[in-house]
Amino acid sequence: MSADGRILTAALGDAFGLSLGTGDRKVNAGDNGLVRSLAYGDGVDPINPADPIHVRCDVVTDGKIDASDGDLVLSLAQEGLDGTGIACP
Repeated sequence: MSADGRILTAALGDAFGLSLGTGDRKVNAGDNGLVRSLAYGDGVDPINPADPIHVRCDVVTDGKIDASDGDLVLSLAQEGLDGTGIACP
């Protein structure tokens, strides 16, 4: 729950939709591409906690975006992780 009382439903690794302002609650090729580009570019170490894309891309929650995040998002995308069926409370 956010400070203003809103509840956020998000799928682990759903970062690309957020960057477009849509937040589609699915983990797919777009998310995989974004996380892997950050992870395998220069990496992000440490993440900026004020940047929601950094926070969403740090799927292993170790404070950085690196190969472990890229590998996990690839795995989740291949599984077709989909949070659209989660009812908003």
